[in-house]
Amino acid sequence: MPALLIGDTNSRSRRTATVEETGSCAWLYLSKPDSTEIEKDVWLYNRIPAPSRDEIPKYRWEAPPAAKDYIFEPGTMGVPREQNFEFRWSDDGEAVAVWIFAELHAFILPESKHGYSRLLQTDCPWGHPIDFDAYDRHLKS
Repeated sequence: MPALLIGDTNSRSRRTATVEETGSCAWLYLSKPDSTEIEKDVWLYNRIPAPSRDEIPKYRWEAPPAAKDYIFEPGTMGVPREQNFEFRWSDDGEAVAVWIFAELHAFILPESKHGYSRLLQTDCPWGHPIDFDAYDRHLKS
């Protein structure tokens, strides 16, 4: 059972954005329209010290924490509560950002399977490094 599970559904696109935190990490998911099936994702932060890439297979039963080779250290975050999260949607509801503690933390765009995270330093299976220009083009109001 997730330690934190919050979501928001966009009335225009009928997609749901979900933040799920497990014991080891947190992810932002974006569903297909009118579905709970995840279409896109991005890693948000680790709840544990970042493992090496060789240790990642130990997490095969849950969403894996990001490996230390891909993140800005330490890549961890204190325990945010639900009220510390804010979802912001594009006008058409096809892109979504999550702000944590009033700071842009990650976002997902329509043209990419994986989103962009403030704590990633390189492209990897967990997503892409944050791109503020892409955010401004799609989500800044």
